[in-house]
Amino acid sequence: MRRPSLPVLLLGLPVLLAAAPASAQPVPPVAAVLGCLDLPDGPERLACFNRTVPALRATVPPAASSGVAPRVGAVPAPPAAAPDQSFAAEQLPRATEPGAEPVRMTATVTEVGRDPSTGRLLVTLDNGQVWMQREAAAIRLKTGMTVTVKPGLFGSYAMVPEDGATMMKVRRVR
Repeated sequence: MRRPSLPVLLLGLPVLLAAAPASAQPVPPVAAVLGCLDLPDGPERLACFNRTVPALRATVPPAASSGVAPRVGAVPAPPAAAPDQSFAAEQLPRATEPGAEPVRMTATVTEVGRDPSTGRLLVTLDNGQVWMQREAAAIRLKTGMTVTVKPGLFGSYAMVPEDGATMMKVRRVR
């Protein structure tokens, strides 16, 4: 009996290797469902989904008593430990009486200048505090004006002149 030559073996090897994985390993259910997306809309695509989704559904654990099916591939959350109630408590809204306003400060402007390095407004108040403008805003402040500094979100502050028509974000520098 004659043995096949080396070139014939080398040409046939890729064909055998390509066919082996396809026949040896089944297609995972997710990959099978995703393969249906490649089909054109119509009865063939619907039949593909009807054929592959039950196998995919069998891999998903049954839903909890909530009646909501978990997302495919969702990782369940670890059980929550009892949180330390004092962590970041300073950021919680303070209990105030109904109708009470948040804490504000009203003062009179004694000096308005500009920071030489940034060009932003520096506002000195009659209580000795100095506030710097945080972002560009068209605002006109004059010595003797009454302004209100009030807290904003995430620890920020806003300065509002007495007319209330404009405001600017500020940070305290002194």
